[in-house]
Amino acid sequence: MIVSLMASLLLVAASTLSADEPVRFERRGVISQIRSQSELILKAERPGFLKHRSPDAVEAYFVWSDREWIIVSEDGSETARCRITRLNESGGVLNMNAMLVEPTSEIRAGFAFGEYLPVKRIDPPARILSRKKERPTLIRHAVDKKEMLYIPEDYLVFGQGTDEAGDDFNPHFYEREVSVTPHIRAFYMDRTEVTNQEYYRFCKKTGHAMPPEWKEGFPADQADHPFVYATFADVQAYARWTGKRLPTEWEWELAARGGLREREGIDEFSESPPSYPAGADPTGCITLEHGRSVAVNELQDKNRRGLVGMCGNAPEWTSSYYAPYPGARFQRYMGRIRRVLRGGAFYLPADRARAEARMPASELDKAGFRLVIDVK
Repeated sequence: MIVSLMASLLLVAASTLSADEPVRFERRGVISQIRSQSELILKAERPGFLKHRSPDAVEAYFVWSDREWIIVSEDGSETARCRITRLNESGGVLNMNAMLVEPTSEIRAGFAFGEYLPVKRIDPPARILSRKKERPTLIRHAVDKKEMLYIPEDYLVFGQGTDEAGDDFNPHFYEREVSVTPHIRAFYMDRTEVTNQEYYRFCKKTGHAMPPEWKEGFPADQADHPFVYATFADVQAYARWTGKRLPTEWEWELAARGGLREREGIDEFSESPPSYPAGADPTGCITLEHGRSVAVNELQDKNRRGLVGMCGNAPEWTSSYYAPYPGARFQRYMGRIRRVLRGGAFYLPADRARAEARMPASELDKAGFRLVIDVK
């Protein structure tokens, strides 16, 4: 694919870079680095491309899909390779900020303002070198016997995006001022929330205290319902027993709603990712409208990855502190004293089950949980 780009400004003269400057590739993701980084602003005309698409959606696509570009001169010789790091839209023009990856003498000399150059997209070397063997989609953990599903590495468009209706779901913080698309490494996640039966087995095997809510005995009629009485310390104890850990809230959101690689074309972009783990509406979510929790094997809210129960039933602990998102201004923030709960609950309204909804919780509060393990 070849498009016309106009090199409009070389912000930092690259003449300080040695021709022998080694290029290092971060193998864990699609990231290229050099010791001295220079920035090049490129402008691209794509008629009709931006129609009905938000700047955040277009930027997310380019930052993920068109990570590295090669610039060639009119005679066809390569002049530079660039890594796209930012993209903004104004008046139908895409303004791409790029870091120089492999500058040559021509690029170090700079471009004349307004000079047009053909640019061809290439696959980043890091992506090729970081290919890993195929992982099983489903495994069964050796300790607690829970089924775990593979969540591949991806880039996450998190939070409410540019959807103004989402302002109510992060009431403590203003809308983001800077778009951030974090790269999340692969992991396995419990297919369902930890159930009463599974938590009871943990207490029996380890001697961990039973919850006071069970002082009248184990609720055998709700053995397969999610356990909803775990404090943060209880979750950490269960995690130590299994050798697992709590997910971060970004890992949880990636597993719930998917990342950029699950969308197969620019036409699929809207102003925000799916609102609910199972799609655009709360159908199947176990929320206040349903009125009670249900057994995890009866849930009808399976998402693309096969996870269930991420849309209501029990709220779920994450390891993250409740703090402003990167690039967001905060209204009220009291420091690292509360954790983030995700996923809604059977006693909360449906809007709390949205994939981007986050709730602060004291570590003494009680909720449900599911765990993850890292992919090595």
